[in-house]
Amino acid sequence: MRKSVLTQGGVDGALHQLGPGAEFTETRAESSRDRVLFASNGQVTVALGPTHYIVSAEEALHLPADTPASVRNATSAPAKVLIVTLPAPRVVTSSLVTLR
Repeated sequence: MRKSVLTQGGVDGALHQLGPGAEFTETRAESSRDRVLFASNGQVTVALGPTHYIVSAEEALHLPADTPASVRNATSAPAKVLIVTLPAPRVVTSSLVTLR
């Protein structure tokens, strides 16, 4: 189950509840910006390309932009994760310098 919990100032948050064996994969559009995944309870396995990470309760993982994540609950207990999408980087350009 996915529930939107925050949309403000370019920051979006979605709470995902995963029963045992449940999984989801982000779309390319969902992964176009940097995100942070925080496991509030349970444990999930996060695949970023060929690399897999185990994220346990009260741990976080940076999900880089343009890298869709697959999130799976491989345990026998429920898990809950919050994915916060960060604002797009702001580029300021002047005739003298470009700031990122």
